[in-house]
Amino acid sequence: MTNVFVNHFLGIGGVSSVRKVLEGGCGKIRWCQWHDIPSAIDQHWDYPFRHERSKIRAPCVQSRCLAIPTMALDPEKPLLLLDGGLGTTLEDNFGVKFSHQTPLWSGHLLISDPPTLLGAQTAFAAAGSDVILTATYQASFAGFARTPRIDDNSHGGNNGIGYARDEAAEYMNSAIEIARSAFIQAGKRNGGLLALSLGAYGATMSPSTEYSGAYDPEMSDWQGLYKFHYERIMTFVHDKLDWSRISFVAFETLPVVREVRAVRETMKTLGDPSGLRPRYWVSCVFPNQDLKLPDGTTVEELVKELLSPGLPLPYAIGINCTKLSLMRPLIRKFEDAVASISPDYTPRLVIYPDGANNFVYDTTLQQWLPKDNEGGSLDKPGSGSELQSAKTGNKPWGEEMYELVTEVQERGAWPGLLVGGCCKAGPDDIALLRRKLDEAAGASR
Repeated sequence: MTNVFVNHFLGIGGVSSVRKVLEGGCGKIRWCQWHDIPSAIDQHWDYPFRHERSKIRAPCVQSRCLAIPTMALDPEKPLLLLDGGLGTTLEDNFGVKFSHQTPLWSGHLLISDPPTLLGAQTAFAAAGSDVILTATYQASFAGFARTPRIDDNSHGGNNGIGYARDEAAEYMNSAIEIARSAFIQAGKRNGGLLALSLGAYGATMSPSTEYSGAYDPEMSDWQGLYKFHYERIMTFVHDKLDWSRISFVAFETLPVVREVRAVRETMKTLGDPSGLRPRYWVSCVFPNQDLKLPDGTTVEELVKELLSPGLPLPYAIGINCTKLSLMRPLIRKFEDAVASISPDYTPRLVIYPDGANNFVYDTTLQQWLPKDNEGGSLDKPGSGSELQSAKTGNKPWGEEMYELVTEVQERGAWPGLLVGGCCKAGPDDIALLRRKLDEAAGASR
C-alpha cells in the first residue's frame, strides 16, 4: 500500500527500505533503529540527527535516532484543532481491516504496519490538525496478550501466542515517535503537539464496552480502575524521552463516573506539573438521548467529579465519540454546571464528536452498519450489540462543527477550546473545519 511515508522514500529502496527503517535485526519494530538503512536515505533526509541514547531498547543493535525538532506550537492557544477518527480512517482511506484478531484496533498497526499508521496520521497533520493523538486508545497489556503474533518468535513463555509485557511496552511507546513524525512528513517541522490517547477500560475489553459501561466485576469501584490506568500510564512515564514529548494526556470515552475519579487519582501519582505530570483532559461519551453517561450520571454530577478539590484539575473536560446532534444541549449543560460548581476554576472545553453520518458501529460484529431511518442509538434484540451513531444532515460535518465552535466561542464560557472529530471523521472533514476556522480568523483581523 502506498502512503505518504512510502512515497517519501520512492526511488531510495521502496517499501523494503522503509521497513528496514522501522525494523531491527531481531525483528522488533522500533522507530529509532537505523542500523540497516541505505546511505542514500541519510543523504535524502535533510533533518538533523542526534546520538542521545547509548543503547536502544531492542538489544540487538546500537542506533542513532532521528531528532524531531521541539514542537513550537503553544498548547495554551485559545483554539486547538485535534485530528479525527484514526481507526475509521485506516479502514476507509487505507484499506485496513479490523476483526476479533486485532483487539488493539488502530494500535495493531504498531505491530503490523507502522508505515501505514504513519500515513494516516500524516494525513491528519497535513489537513491542519494542531494535535495528533497517539495510536494507543485501545492499547493495554491484556490486549497485546490477546493479539495473535505475526512473527515466529516465542517470548516470555508465551509459546508464540500473544505479546509479552516488555514487548507490549515497546510497541506502545513507539506510538509517540510515529505520531511526532507525522508532523515532519506533513512539512510541519515546528508546528504540532502530541496527545497520549488513553481510552476507557471498556475500550480494551473484547467486545468493547465503552458505550455501555458494562465492566468486569473487578472494575466495580474506582480503585480497580485506578490500578488499570496507573499501570498503563506508567508504561509511558518510564521512558523519559518519549514522555517528555507529550503535551497532553487524553483520557477518552469514559462511560462511568467512577472512572473519572480513577484517572484523576492516576494523575495525582505522577507528581507536580513541572515534573512528570503534563496537562490532561477527560472526555466522556453520551450515547443516549437522555444526555447522561451510560451509568446514568448527569452532566452536573459528572462535572462535580471532574472538578472536585483535592486532586489535579484537568486542563480540559468535555465530550467525544458522541452524536453531533447531541453536542449543543450537552455543551450547555456543561457550561451551566461549571459556572455553578467551580466559580474559581474554569477548564477548557474539549469536543470531538463522531462524523458517522449514515452509519452506526456494532461493537460485537466490529463493523459500521447502515442505521435505521430514525437515526440514534440502535439495539438489535437478542444480538447483544451496542450501537452508537452520529448525526445525519445536509451540511458537511466540517461546516456543522464550525458553526458549533462559533456558537461556543461567542458565549465566552470557556478560556479555550480543543475541537476535532472521532469515529468516521476523516482528514477531509478536518481539512474543511481547518479552512473554515482559518477563514474566520482572517476575516476578523
